Amino acid sequence: MIAAAPARSGVLSAQIRSPREWGIIILVAVLFAFMPQLPDNDWFRNASDLPDALAIYKNPAYVYPPWALILFAPYYLIGAAGSRVASVLVVGVLGQRSGWALKDFLAVVISPLFMWTMVLSSADILILLIPILLWSIVGRGESLRRGLALAILLLKPQVGLVLALPRLWSLRREPRRLLTLLVIAGAIMLPVSLIGSPPLLVQWLNNLGAPQVDNIGFWQSNNLSMTVSIGFIPALLLVTAVFGGVYLWIRSRQRRWTDRHTDSTLLAASMLLAPYASNQSAIVPLALHPSWRVTVAQWFGVMGAALL
Repeated sequence: MIAAAPARSGVLSAQIRSPREWGIIILVAVLFAFMPQLPDNDWFRNASDLPDALAIYKNPAYVYPPWALILFAPYYLIGAAGSRVASVLVVGVLGQRSGWALKDFLAVVISPLFMWTMVLSSADILILLIPILLWSIVGRGESLRRGLALAILLLKPQVGLVLALPRLWSLRREPRRLLTLLVIAGAIMLPVSLIGSPPLLVQWLNNLGAPQVDNIGFWQSNNLSMTVSIGFIPALLLVTAVFGGVYLWIRSRQRRWTDRHTDSTLLAASMLLAPYASNQSAIVPLALHPSWRVTVAQWFGVMGAALL
C-alpha cells in the first residue's frame, strides 16, 4: 500500500528560504517605502546633516558619535524610504538564518512597535540587528565582519555595549582574533573621532553634556528607561526579578536557553536601565523571538491606550 504524500504546507507556514517567500518579503519591504512619516523623522534628525561632515556638531542637538559620519553614509544614501525597505529586508534575513516561517516574519513587521519604528524611519533595527547577523557569519573575513559589527553597535553605546561585551568575552582565549577585530573597529572609529578642532569626539561629548531643549523634550517623551522614573536600584531589582523569573520559567518547561534569549534579555534590560533608550529600539528584543500572541497583545495595548 502506497502511503499518501504529506500535504504541502501553506505559504504562511513555509520556512523562509525559497524565492516564493523572499518575493513576499520584498513586496512587504516595498510597501513600507510608501509609509506616511511623522514630521522631523529620525532620518532627517540623524542623517540629513551628514554632508556637513566636520561641521556636524555645530548643530548642538546632534548626539550620534563621530563614527556615524562613516557608518551612516549608507543610511544617508538610501534615504528615509530606503532605510525602511532595508529594515524589513534585515528582518527577513534574520528570519531565514533563524529558521522562521513566513508567518513569524509577518508577526514582527505588522506589530505596532515595528510600525512606530518605520513611521520615524529609524535606524535602530539596522544598528542592532545587522551586527547580530554579521557576528553570526563564520569563516573567511570573520574578523572584518565582527570588527564592523562592534563599531556599528557602538553607534548606540548605551544599549549596544550589552551585546558587544559578551561577544568580546567569548574570545578571551583567542587573543589574536580578539585583537584583530578590535583593531578593525578602532580603525573605523578612532581616526574620524580625532580630527577637527577640538576633536569630533570632544565635540560629541560636549553636545551630550549640554542637551538642547528639543532633545530634552524628545528624550523625556520617548524614553523606555525605568531608571529615570524610579531610580537605578529599584529598576535594577525589578528588572532582575522579572527576567530571572522568565529564565526560570523557560527552564522549567525543559526549553533550551539560547544565545538569542541572552541577546533579547540583555537588550531589553539595558533599555530599561540606561538613562535613555528610544521607544524605536523596543522592537529589536521582541523581533529576536517573533510571536503572534505578543503582536496581538501589542495591538490590544495600543487600541486600549487610544480609547483611553
